[in-house]
Amino acid sequence: MKLYIVRHGQTEDNAARVFSGNRNGELSQQGHEEARRLGERLAEHHFDFAYVSSLKRAQVTMEYIRKPSQYVVSPLLQERHFGVYEGNPVETLFADLELANCPREQFCPDGGEAITDVESRLHTFWEETLQHCSGTGIIVAHGSLNRCLLKLLLGLSYTEQFAISQKNTCVNLVEGDTLGAFQPVFLNCIEHLQHTAT
Repeated sequence: MKLYIVRHGQTEDNAARVFSGNRNGELSQQGHEEARRLGERLAEHHFDFAYVSSLKRAQVTMEYIRKPSQYVVSPLLQERHFGVYEGNPVETLFADLELANCPREQFCPDGGEAITDVESRLHTFWEETLQHCSGTGIIVAHGSLNRCLLKLLLGLSYTEQFAISQKNTCVNLVEGDTLGAFQPVFLNCIEHLQHTAT
Protein backbone atom coordinates (compact mmCIF):
# COMPACT_ATOMS: atom_id res chain seq x y z
CA MET A 1 0.00 0.00 0.00
CA LYS A 2 1.11 3.53 -0.80
CA LEU A 3 -0.49 6.07 1.50
CA TYR A 4 -0.44 9.84 1.12
CA ILE A 5 -1.19 11.59 4.42
CA VAL A 6 -1.96 15.30 4.04
CA ARG A 7 -2.69 18.16 6.43
CA HIS A 8 -5.43 20.69 5.65
CA GLY A 9 -4.72 24.21 4.42
CA GLN A 10 -4.10 27.11 6.78
CA THR A 11 -7.14 28.17 8.82
CA GLU A 12 -7.95 31.47 10.46
CA ASP A 13 -7.11 29.78 13.78
CA ASN A 14 -3.73 28.62 12.45
CA ALA A 15 -2.93 32.16 11.34
CA ALA A 16 -3.85 33.45 14.81
CA ARG A 17 -1.89 30.61 16.51
CA VAL A 18 -4.87 29.28 18.46
CA PHE A 19 -6.03 25.68 18.81
CA SER A 20 -8.86 24.58 16.52
CA GLY A 21 -9.09 20.99 17.74
CA ASN A 22 -12.65 19.76 17.15
CA ARG A 23 -13.91 23.15 15.99
CA ASN A 24 -14.58 23.18 12.26
CA GLY A 25 -12.40 26.15 11.39
CA GLU A 26 -12.46 28.08 8.13
CA LEU A 27 -9.60 28.08 5.65
CA SER A 28 -7.96 31.46 5.36
CA GLN A 29 -7.34 33.04 1.95
CA GLN A 30 -3.80 31.66 2.18
CA GLY A 31 -5.22 28.26 3.13
CA HIS A 32 -7.35 28.14 -0.03
CA GLU A 33 -4.30 29.04 -2.12
CA GLU A 34 -2.27 26.30 -0.40
CA ALA A 35 -5.05 23.79 -1.06
CA ARG A 36 -5.32 24.87 -4.71
CA ARG A 37 -1.60 24.29 -5.19
CA LEU A 38 -1.87 20.96 -3.40
CA GLY A 39 -4.66 19.96 -5.78
CA GLU A 40 -2.49 20.87 -8.76
CA ARG A 41 0.38 18.81 -7.33
CA LEU A 42 -1.80 15.72 -6.90
CA ALA A 43 -3.98 16.18 -9.99
CA GLU A 44 -2.32 13.42 -12.00
CA HIS A 45 -2.25 10.91 -9.14
CA HIS A 46 -4.62 7.95 -9.16
CA PHE A 47 -6.08 7.07 -5.76
CA ASP A 48 -7.77 3.75 -5.10
CA PHE A 49 -9.20 5.00 -1.82
CA ALA A 50 -9.58 8.36 -0.08
CA TYR A 51 -10.55 9.24 3.49
CA VAL A 52 -10.98 12.60 5.16
CA SER A 53 -11.67 13.94 8.63
CA SER A 54 -15.25 14.94 9.36
CA LEU A 55 -14.10 18.48 10.19
CA LYS A 56 -14.82 21.13 7.57
CA ARG A 57 -11.27 22.43 7.10
CA ALA A 58 -10.05 18.99 6.05
CA GLN A 59 -13.02 18.38 3.74
CA VAL A 60 -12.60 21.75 2.01
CA THR A 61 -8.95 20.88 1.44
CA MET A 62 -9.87 17.44 0.09
CA GLU A 63 -12.29 19.01 -2.38
CA TYR A 64 -9.32 20.60 -4.15
CA ILE A 65 -8.06 17.03 -4.73
CA ARG A 66 -11.17 14.85 -5.13
CA LYS A 67 -14.89 15.31 -5.75
CA PRO A 68 -17.16 14.59 -2.74
CA SER A 69 -18.35 11.38 -4.41
CA GLN A 70 -14.73 10.17 -4.51
CA TYR A 71 -13.90 10.17 -0.80
CA VAL A 72 -15.24 8.84 2.50
CA VAL A 73 -15.64 10.99 5.61
CA SER A 74 -14.51 9.43 8.90
CA PRO A 75 -14.99 10.93 12.38
CA LEU A 76 -12.10 8.72 13.53
CA LEU A 77 -9.81 11.12 11.62
CA GLN A 78 -10.90 14.24 13.50
CA GLU A 79 -8.19 16.31 15.11
CA ARG A 80 -7.31 15.76 18.74
CA HIS A 81 -9.87 17.41 21.01
CA PHE A 82 -7.93 20.04 22.94
CA GLY A 83 -10.76 20.65 25.44
CA VAL A 84 -10.43 23.91 27.36
CA TYR A 85 -7.55 25.00 25.11
CA GLU A 86 -9.65 25.17 21.94
CA GLY A 87 -9.87 28.74 20.75
CA ASN A 88 -6.93 29.72 22.97
CA PRO A 89 -3.30 30.46 22.10
CA VAL A 90 -1.15 27.37 21.58
CA GLU A 91 1.33 28.66 24.16
CA THR A 92 -1.23 28.14 26.95
CA LEU A 93 -1.22 24.35 26.55
CA PHE A 94 2.55 24.11 26.38
CA ALA A 95 2.91 26.27 29.49
CA ASP A 96 0.55 23.97 31.40
CA LEU A 97 2.24 20.90 29.97
CA GLU A 98 5.52 21.99 31.54
CA LEU A 99 3.81 22.12 34.93
CA ALA A 100 2.02 18.77 34.54
CA ASN A 101 3.52 15.79 36.27
CA CYS A 102 2.97 13.32 33.43
CA PRO A 103 4.42 12.38 30.04
CA ARG A 104 3.31 14.62 27.17
CA GLU A 105 1.39 11.79 25.47
CA GLN A 106 -0.70 11.21 28.60
CA PHE A 107 -1.56 14.87 29.24
CA CYS A 108 -5.34 15.21 28.86
CA PRO A 109 -6.87 18.69 28.73
CA ASP A 110 -10.12 19.16 30.66
CA GLY A 111 -12.90 18.13 28.31
CA GLY A 112 -10.43 16.89 25.70
CA GLU A 113 -8.24 13.98 24.64
CA ALA A 114 -4.75 12.81 25.44
CA ILE A 115 -2.51 11.79 22.56
CA THR A 116 -2.98 8.19 23.68
CA ASP A 117 -6.75 8.64 23.16
CA VAL A 118 -6.12 9.74 19.57
CA GLU A 119 -3.94 6.66 19.08
CA SER A 120 -6.81 4.46 20.26
CA ARG A 121 -9.09 6.04 17.64
CA LEU A 122 -6.48 5.43 14.97
CA HIS A 123 -6.05 1.79 15.99
CA THR A 124 -9.80 1.44 15.41
CA PHE A 125 -9.48 3.15 12.02
CA TRP A 126 -6.67 0.75 11.08
CA GLU A 127 -8.55 -2.35 12.20
CA GLU A 128 -11.93 -1.39 10.73
CA THR A 129 -10.81 0.33 7.55
CA LEU A 130 -7.22 0.95 6.56
CA GLN A 131 -5.80 -2.57 6.83
CA HIS A 132 -8.43 -3.72 4.32
CA CYS A 133 -7.34 -1.19 1.69
CA SER A 134 -4.88 -1.82 -1.13
CA GLY A 135 -3.20 0.16 -3.88
CA THR A 136 -2.65 3.89 -3.45
CA GLY A 137 -4.69 6.01 -1.08
CA ILE A 138 -4.91 9.44 0.47
CA ILE A 139 -5.96 10.73 3.87
CA VAL A 140 -6.56 14.43 4.54
CA ALA A 141 -6.58 15.25 8.22
CA HIS A 142 -4.76 17.34 10.83
CA GLY A 143 -1.36 18.11 12.31
CA SER A 144 -1.60 16.30 15.65
CA LEU A 145 -3.60 13.41 14.21
CA ASN A 146 -1.19 12.96 11.30
CA ARG A 147 1.75 12.72 13.69
CA CYS A 148 -0.10 10.04 15.68
CA LEU A 149 -0.91 8.13 12.50
CA LEU A 150 2.69 8.31 11.29
CA LYS A 151 3.88 7.05 14.68
CA LEU A 152 1.62 3.99 14.44
CA LEU A 153 2.38 3.21 10.80
CA LEU A 154 6.15 3.74 11.04
CA GLY A 155 6.62 2.29 14.52
CA LEU A 156 8.08 5.49 15.97
CA SER A 157 8.76 6.45 19.56
CA TYR A 158 6.91 9.39 21.10
CA THR A 159 10.11 11.45 20.90
CA GLU A 160 10.30 10.76 17.16
CA GLN A 161 6.59 11.52 16.75
CA PHE A 162 6.86 14.90 18.46
CA ALA A 163 9.83 15.82 16.25
CA ILE A 164 7.78 15.46 13.04
CA SER A 165 6.68 18.79 11.60
CA GLN A 166 3.33 18.97 9.79
CA LYS A 167 2.96 22.24 7.92
CA ASN A 168 -0.32 23.24 6.29
CA THR A 169 -0.99 21.11 3.16
CA CYS A 170 2.20 19.12 3.72
CA VAL A 171 2.31 15.73 2.03
CA ASN A 172 3.66 12.59 3.69
CA LEU A 173 4.10 9.39 1.67
CA VAL A 174 4.57 6.02 3.37
CA GLU A 175 4.57 2.48 2.00
CA GLY A 176 3.76 -0.84 3.64
CA ASP A 177 1.07 -3.25 4.73
CA THR A 178 1.80 -3.97 8.39
CA LEU A 179 1.10 -1.61 11.26
CA GLY A 180 4.42 -0.43 12.69
CA ALA A 181 6.42 -1.55 9.65
CA PHE A 182 5.59 1.05 7.01
CA GLN A 183 8.53 2.90 5.47
CA PRO A 184 8.65 6.66 4.85
CA VAL A 185 9.24 7.89 1.30
CA PHE A 186 9.05 11.53 2.40
CA LEU A 187 7.53 13.50 5.28
CA ASN A 188 6.21 17.06 5.60
CA CYS A 189 6.83 17.85 1.92
CA ILE A 190 5.59 21.29 0.84
CA GLU A 191 7.32 21.58 -2.54
CA HIS A 192 4.02 22.74 -4.07
CA LEU A 193 4.22 25.88 -1.88
CA GLN A 194 7.81 26.68 -2.79
CA HIS A 195 7.19 27.66 -6.40
CA THR A 196 5.99 31.06 -7.51
CA ALA A 197 2.40 31.02 -8.65
CA THR A 198 1.96 31.64 -12.39
